[in-house]
Amino acid sequence: MKQIIFYSLALSILTLFCSNMSSEKINNKNCIRIELALTNDFGYITKRAGIDILDQVKMSRKTDEWFEYIKDVDTIGKYIKSKETGNYILCILDLQHKFEVETHVLIELKCMKNNTYKLVAKERYFHGNYSCCWTNYFSGFNQIGNYFMFDVCGTGSGFCGTKTYYFKNVIPQDSLIGIADNYSSQFDTFLTTLVSTKHINDNILTYHYRFENFEINYEEKIRPTGIDTFSIDYILHNNTWFCNDKRIENLQY
Repeated sequence: MKQIIFYSLALSILTLFCSNMSSEKINNKNCIRIELALTNDFGYITKRAGIDILDQVKMSRKTDEWFEYIKDVDTIGKYIKSKETGNYILCILDLQHKFEVETHVLIELKCMKNNTYKLVAKERYFHGNYSCCWTNYFSGFNQIGNYFMFDVCGTGSGFCGTKTYYFKNVIPQDSLIGIADNYSSQFDTFLTTLVSTKHINDNILTYHYRFENFEINYEEKIRPTGIDTFSIDYILHNNTWFCNDKRIENLQY
């Protein structure tokens, strides 16, 4: 009887030990250690830190000649802390020009300890061509309410436009729908611009749009010819923003 109790106790201790080892192994899975300390609600990422992070998550291991003009101390990215999960979302310029269009890498990290983070998700987001709608390498990545925003630029002859993606966690780009945010389009002597402001309330995203039409004369002076303003509500359902307003057709490009 004593032997049975002894073996049962030994088995319980061994099971607990193995369980702890398994738990530790799971917790350390996909963990990375980076030089950059993510301690604030938001901050910026230099080229040197960005290369290290991209290498750690196996998204980009070197810098192409295309980006050699960027100095190690230049800012190529930004991080923002999630208000809901406490995870950090990083947006970093992809320093490998292996695609036909410019790309950024979005990375979601969970803080563990001592500059160690667990990799939650990573995705590459593609622009239509180059990021004409960004003023620098990180200006198109922001936050509104509890949502993150990423601006995807579309370009063409005499055209630059922005569609904005809204998300709470890093997920594939093709699982999101971009919402028309702004654009500028010129054809011959006619110029059309779309600008917007927006606010979010729970699962309703309201855009206030302003269309402006202009005509450019032979002296290259711009004369306004018309203004149209309206608002559209986008409703969130299953991580997708829907709109039943027919005026959305005027925003497609």
